[in-house]
Order: sequence, then C-alpha cells, then structure tokens
Amino acid sequence: MIALVLTIFGCGELTPGERVLGDEVRAKVFEGAPGFGASVAVDGERLSIANGLQSGLWSDAIEPLEHGRARRVGEVDGTHWAWLENDTVIDLLDGSVLERVDGATAVDVCPDGTVLWSDQAGEAVACSAYGSIWTECDEGSCTVNLDEGIVATVSPGGALAWVQEKACWGDPMLEVEEARGSVRCDDGTELLGMKGDHLGLSIGGGRAAGRFNRHIVPPRLRIQDLDGGLVWLIDRAAENSRVSLDGAEGVVAVGVAQFREGPTSGRVFVVNHD
Repeated sequence: MIALVLTIFGCGELTPGERVLGDEVRAKVFEGAPGFGASVAVDGERLSIANGLQSGLWSDAIEPLEHGRARRVGEVDGTHWAWLENDTVIDLLDGSVLERVDGATAVDVCPDGTVLWSDQAGEAVACSAYGSIWTECDEGSCTVNLDEGIVATVSPGGALAWVQEKACWGDPMLEVEEARGSVRCDDGTELLGMKGDHLGLSIGGGRAAGRFNRHIVPPRLRIQDLDGGLVWLIDRAAENSRVSLDGAEGVVAVGVAQFREGPTSGRVFVVNHD
C-alpha cells in the first residue's frame, strides 16, 4: 500500500492546496470532553464555546460558566449570547434572558437585540446589520429568503450566514450519501465540495465546511475558503461529524466536537491571521 501511494503521488503533496489545521496551519488549541466545540463564537478578544459553556479571552484562558448546557453560542457587536437547552436565549456575561424560544429549531440574535428563530426541522436563520436570511422547509425542499424575497431553493439542514455584506447559504444534500454539497452567496460566489463532503453544513469566518468524509482518500473534513484560498483540514474526527465555524476581526474559530475517532474528545482551534 505504501509503495502504491508513492507511485501515485510521487514526492508531491497528498492533498494539494490543503493544510492540516493545528499542524500546518498555526492555531491556538483548546481541548475538552466530547461535545466541546459543538458551537463557537469569537470576536477580536473573546471566545465562547458550547458544550458545556465556557467563555474567556482566546489569547489567554477560558473558564466554565454556570448557565447550563447550550444548543448554540453566538456573538453580535461584542455581546456573546447562548441558546440554552431550556429554550431561553441569554446574554452570556450577565445571564440576563433575551428571549424565550419554545420549540425553536434555529436561533440567531440581531444587532438590535431582536431574536430571530424558526420552529421547523432543517431550517436555519441568520441576521446582521445588512438584513435577515432564513429558510422555510416543506417536504424535503427549502426556500432561501432574504428581506426582499426568495433567492434560492436548497435541501434541508444547510447553514446560513452573513459574510460581511453578502448573504450565503448551504445546500448539503444530506439525503444523497455521496453528494458534494455546495455553498452560494448573493454576490455570485459559489463553492462545490468533493464527493461525499456535503459542503454547506457550516458557514462562518469566511469559510464553509461539510462533514468528515470517508469517501475520499485520505478521509478528512475539508474547510473551504469562500475567497478561494487554502483549504484547512481536520484529519482526525468521527465519521460524518461536522464542525462549527465563526470569525471576526482576523480571527477564525473552528469547533470539532468529535475530534478523535474512537475515544472522542472535543477541540477548538483559533487561527489569528494578524
């Protein structure tokens, strides 16, 4: 097998244009129990992580919080928030309740403090100073909606995000085992995954990802750059697991809730482009 690999690839890179996160791509690493990194939020100074909830200066240290477990953490205009498993959305720093979202399936907090949420499986929401984007799903198909109307039709389960002023949406095609998946944005940006990537499950920090892909050699999870830069790799994770992404001010956080295959652990990478 070794001889075969050498014959095929010679002395070249095994995955040209791709770099292993935390190894070939320098990053600060935080580790935790399985599930740690299921959701991440980062700004220029502070990092927040679920599950369980932790927050602090990413350049120094993070500490556990006593608010319980969270489905998601987020950040808007310097405010870090969490959508807790008890169906409340709270300010992470002072614990104040921003909204109750009974039965919600997706949540985001807007710059004006409004909590945007959906209540159907497979749907997603995202808002920013540039507007709102949300999906509405019915019978295995979802419409992508901006404030001015419908802009696309995608499969359920895709992520939504504002990447600066552009709205982006994922189409992971989870119902097709070896689907490539895709991410598109309203400025014409388009990314396609490799066979089995299911690209579009996560979007954030100027990047997009699908899930850990056993259909490619070597098996890996690929985190693509929306501007066409180097692809980051997670080379050790549970099969079909996914990552969480967020970024701001030259900092990108990547959460890998099932970092190892077998006895799993959670891991968060923070990449500082400055």
